[in-house]
Amino acid sequence: MMQIYPLPGDVPGLFLEHYLARMPMTNDELILFEGIALIRWILLYRRSGIPVIDGTKRTAEAIIRRNRYMNDVRLDGRL
Repeated sequence: MMQIYPLPGDVPGLFLEHYLARMPMTNDELILFEGIALIRWILLYRRSGIPVIDGTKRTAEAIIRRNRYMNDVRLDGRL
């Protein structure tokens, strides 16, 4: 969840570049993978009190809105 929790510099970009070099996937697969990772984060958010800093929920909601596979997902606990 490199997009939800900010990392310094270009760490997310470098990680993604190296990950895709070893585990190639299409852009569609990457979007699905992001959706699965975000669903996991939402479940943790709802059940276990994971860290939420300023803007964390707004960032998660923005990712949900732009991911075409997650149109109906809401952080408030309802789909």
